[in-house]
Amino acid sequence: AGNGYVAISAGWYPSLALKSDGSVGWEYDEWWSYSNDCIAIAAGGNHSLALKSDGSIAGWGWDKYGQATPPPGNDYVAIAAGKYHSLALKADGSIVGWGDDGSGQATPPAGNDYVAIAAGYEHSLALKTDGSIVGWGGANGTNGYYYGQATPPAGNNYIAIAADGYYSLALKADPLEVEIDVKPGNGRNPINANSRGVITVAILTTDTFDATTVDPETILLSGATVAIRGNGKHILADEKDVDGDGDIDLLVKIETQGLNIEPGATRVTLTGETFDGMKIEGSDEIALVGDLNGDGSVNIVDLNIVLTQWGKSGAGITDLRADVDLSGDVGLEDLNAVLMDWGK
Repeated sequence: AGNGYVAISAGWYPSLALKSDGSVGWEYDEWWSYSNDCIAIAAGGNHSLALKSDGSIAGWGWDKYGQATPPPGNDYVAIAAGKYHSLALKADGSIVGWGDDGSGQATPPAGNDYVAIAAGYEHSLALKTDGSIVGWGGANGTNGYYYGQATPPAGNNYIAIAADGYYSLALKADPLEVEIDVKPGNGRNPINANSRGVITVAILTTDTFDATTVDPETILLSGATVAIRGNGKHILADEKDVDGDGDIDLLVKIETQGLNIEPGATRVTLTGETFDGMKIEGSDEIALVGDLNGDGSVNIVDLNIVLTQWGKSGAGITDLRADVDLSGDVGLEDLNAVLMDWGK
């Protein structure tokens, strides 16, 4: 009973609770108090761990494999307890393991780029600073059961991990939805995907998001990067009030030739990160159209580009500019794309 608890941990046999005064107890259905300077707890198979405020680790319980005998030191920042093994994360980002190592679960990978740890039955996990996950152990131990629990999915957008008996969990960080405007001021957002120029895209500041916090170097629009000029020294990005609402927006110019747009696409998606690492994502409608030769107007020259390739498809298209809609063949849709902008 009571309301002074700040953390709990459940193992195979022990259960633990951490109180706000730093004391630990409630093991084997009986409350008892261990110390009063603990800041984290972990319950394993038949053993328990506590991280103390001075950065050292205390362990107790069944200790057949040494799992309840933590290494010395006071530079630990996190702990995890498995069935018969234990893990600790050090302040320098490295991991130490001890206890049963029959499946390699107590032998963590080298490196000091880890931010979180988790321990299951005979496997272990670690979350890296780049948001990816590594796993080790999991089989060849007392029972050899392996269900992929130590083989985490690919990706680098994870923010938390957990491990139990024969399974693992990870929490992903979904990107923040932001507002973008392709070719600001142009309602149709026309794009000539075969152009070698640039496309202007605005990331808009709103009441809940400051677009100027986005790192232009991380921005991708359907696979295309922000243009860089001046021998790689000047990225084409600017801050200005694009939509006239009084807020400063981020304006970038995207390399058109880098676009990876699906045939017949009507939307493009922008991704990126803020300077502090938060992922963003936004999308806008587009219309694939065509100033095919890039001279700034749609005229007979563009029409002839389509007509000379009329009816061709795949490798037979010798001038890819004619495939305006990226469908893989040159036909009516490509002709219409030119005629819709005729004379502009």
